[in-house]
Formats: sequence, structure tokens, C-alpha cells
Amino acid sequence: PRSKERLARLRDGKIKQLAFGRPSGMTTAKGDKARALLSQGVGVLKIAKQLGVGTGTIQKIKGQVMAA
Repeated sequence: PRSKERLARLRDGKIKQLAFGRPSGMTTAKGDKARALLSQGVGVLKIAKQLGVGTGTIQKIKGQVMAA
């Protein structure tokens, strides 16, 4: 019973485009800075440390840059 109610709330939230989970520490400015540093050949670990975000976040941006 409770799980059905919970799933219904999640479904309603997605329809209303509510955000779920932990908020991202990545801002637009940090994303732009990360892209610039990646294009200069700076490593993922150094960029993540400099911007105060996780390496997975930088790897995600790197994947987007490489795909474009």
C-alpha cells in the first residue's frame, strides 16, 4: 500500500517536472570553465579539484565534448 502511494507521488512529480535527488554543484560558469580546461588538455582530476566538483561530473562533460 505505501509503495503504491510513493510511486504515485514520484510519477506525479515527474509529470510536474520536479527535481529529484541531490542538487548538482555544477553551474553554467563551472561547465564553461571545465570545457575550456578540457580543450587545453588539462586532466579530469585537476579540473574537478579546481572547480570543487566530482570527477564523474567532469567525465560527463568530457564525453559531451568528445561527442560534439
